[in-house]
Amino acid sequence: MNSKKFSLRVLATCSVAALSFGVTGMASAQTKGMPDYTQPAAFGDYVLSGNVDQRETVELSAGGQFDATSLGGNCIGMIAEAPDVEVELQAAGGRMAMSAISPDTDVSLVVNTPDGSWVCDDDSGGNLNPRLVFEDATSGVYDVWVGELGDGDYPYADFVVELDAQGGTPAPQPSRILTGSGQQTATGRLENGDETLVSDEYVDRYEITAQAGDFIFADVSSNDFDTYLILIEPDEEQVENDDYEGSTSRSRVEVTADQSGTYEVLVTSYAPSETGRYSVQYGTQARSTTTPTSNTMTGRLASGDDQLDDGEWYDSYDFTGSRGDMVSISMSSDDFDTFVGLVGPSGVVDVNDDGPDGMNSLLEVELPEDGEYSVVATSYAVGEVGAYSVSINTGGSRVPSGTGASDTTRVALGSTTRGSLEAGDRMGDGDQYEDFYAFNANAGQSIRVSMESTDIDTFLEVEMPDGSSLENDDYEGSLSQSVVEFQAPQSGRYTITATSYGSGETGDYSLAVTETQGAVQPVRPGRNTISAGRGSNVYGIFVGISDYAGYASNLNYTADDAVLARDAVVNAVGMPTTNSYLLTDAEATRANVEAAFADMSRRMGPDDTLVFFFSGHGGRVPRMGAAEMADIDGMDETLALRDDSITDNEIDALLDAIPAARALVILDACYSGGFAKDVISAPGRMGLFSSEEDVVSLVAGKFRAGGYLAHFFREALESRAADSNSDDQIDAFELSQFLRTSYRLEQQSKSSVSSFDSIDDIADVTYQHLVVDRSGVSPFEVFFALD
Repeated sequence: MNSKKFSLRVLATCSVAALSFGVTGMASAQTKGMPDYTQPAAFGDYVLSGNVDQRETVELSAGGQFDATSLGGNCIGMIAEAPDVEVELQAAGGRMAMSAISPDTDVSLVVNTPDGSWVCDDDSGGNLNPRLVFEDATSGVYDVWVGELGDGDYPYADFVVELDAQGGTPAPQPSRILTGSGQQTATGRLENGDETLVSDEYVDRYEITAQAGDFIFADVSSNDFDTYLILIEPDEEQVENDDYEGSTSRSRVEVTADQSGTYEVLVTSYAPSETGRYSVQYGTQARSTTTPTSNTMTGRLASGDDQLDDGEWYDSYDFTGSRGDMVSISMSSDDFDTFVGLVGPSGVVDVNDDGPDGMNSLLEVELPEDGEYSVVATSYAVGEVGAYSVSINTGGSRVPSGTGASDTTRVALGSTTRGSLEAGDRMGDGDQYEDFYAFNANAGQSIRVSMESTDIDTFLEVEMPDGSSLENDDYEGSLSQSVVEFQAPQSGRYTITATSYGSGETGDYSLAVTETQGAVQPVRPGRNTISAGRGSNVYGIFVGISDYAGYASNLNYTADDAVLARDAVVNAVGMPTTNSYLLTDAEATRANVEAAFADMSRRMGPDDTLVFFFSGHGGRVPRMGAAEMADIDGMDETLALRDDSITDNEIDALLDAIPAARALVILDACYSGGFAKDVISAPGRMGLFSSEEDVVSLVAGKFRAGGYLAHFFREALESRAADSNSDDQIDAFELSQFLRTSYRLEQQSKSSVSSFDSIDDIADVTYQHLVVDRSGVSPFEVFFALD
């Protein structure tokens, strides 16, 4: 970071720069008792290159011991001696805006510019928040203080700096008035100076002229703020949406016009004074007259057909679809295990292996865009051949509800809400129906979110304002209740996903959001606030099988997974190799696995950690004996060892004999999610599973790994990237969040297929949905102390 020249500070005697910004400021040489710009910034240095649009957000504590009024002009607020943030603009020009937002108090901005001028603001950003805009910004270093006008308790605040590299007059936009059918795309910016709603949110307006019966839609997205859309009908009725399908970065409204006239689209934000860029699509189309159609084709997979990369034969069938059409695709065969995929103009839309009736496949999707689509009919396993039938049913355009109900329902602390999971709700990655709720909380509040149902096996997730999340499946072993308790890490909006453990479950539930008075573990503990794991011993049993010697089909890389996972724990955590068993291929017998557990039960102590890792085949078999309340599907999941299979109940019994404080079970195998019900049933246990209990796992060939879970687990330790708070420890929350993020990013990269020519990747697009069950431990239980 370049330093400002002291001579400029001394020579600056007037605030020319401040006048050009439209704010009052005063230049001054540095004097005793004033803020010291030569000190390092307390909350970091940031560089803006000047030739690309950029945005930085910094979390900080406002206030300090110096009174900014001593700087003259309109400077106000108590500020620290050292700058809070230092911003270096490397190229002159462009439009740079700085703002500060605090949910707790009135804050101000104090900025020392490259020419030594002091530039200040109090409330230009609205809602007691400051904002400064530098048109044609000068290159150099800007030292920034966020002042406090409250009671001196150093409140939390966000400092935001935004650079519009082009500056000057924004590029011409299409007309904001759309007449007749069609759609229009526009980009815009919510910013200081815009019209505001009565609740202080900035707003931009667009108009649509439509005829009765037209389908009207508007869709806005932004990476800068939490979007909100309002559609005002000719009779002044409003249709609103906050989070479309649970996403805070996207809002969508759609209605069938019941009258002709002008419909007004209001693009705004969820919270007051939020600013930033957005993109909006809006328009109309005549009400669909598409007649539902059904086409059934018969075919045969045979040697010589087109092949996927992994060797499966496939046939394809094309049709033309329209955005919003509902399409059902089914594939069945008596000769092989079917697999079906749908590819659209922008790439893979969705795939399915086994539908609800066993090994036949079923896809039900809403088409995302107009254009040509291809149905890919293939097999699950390489080399399978035989006869099949494929049915493609189009049901016409989806009819919008027009109810105006938000996809995310706002709830208040202290409230209890009744809801229902039902057909037509949004479905998650594992085909579970989902409902979304949101509430506001202040930093430090102790929160309890509880979901209860007699109809479904509940599952609850709460997302924090920073995007991290906490989840719970079975609270205290109960299938009918899920509970998430935490201390709010920051003020803002918290989003709840209320769903089920199993796919397709429907039924009523109640959701309670309350503030508790007892001590609740904070979401992000500080350095070494939890010491379990540091000073305790780590032991491991690492099993990987590639060569099944005829007992089952061979696999690629799975034996290597065990070696590399063991080495990652040794190198990152310092586990002695003598504390581990490595069982690969011929050594991975049932007797050797049981002997390894028996030895661990003798050697381990009450504060130790056990890692049980497996990479290989998994299976499902009908359960012998009575049904179990904890796992009512009548199936036992198994791990295929070299000579025999071992069930989830048997693994549970082996773990019961271990006296360790905590056990981390990592299974990269087909159907491994089913182990969650039987194995993660005791205190101190956490499970990581590569697939749902009725879904297969795929080989991660691109990483030369037997599975994606195995690869990402090693990366979590070796790169130390899972240690998000840099305290040299990895707790349950950090590990699960790193893995979830890694899976999501990999899945997004797989979804960027641009054409049917890339169909070779179709089997990998939905390669896995990671299953994490940490209901046996606190989210902040430390599993690994890093060397």
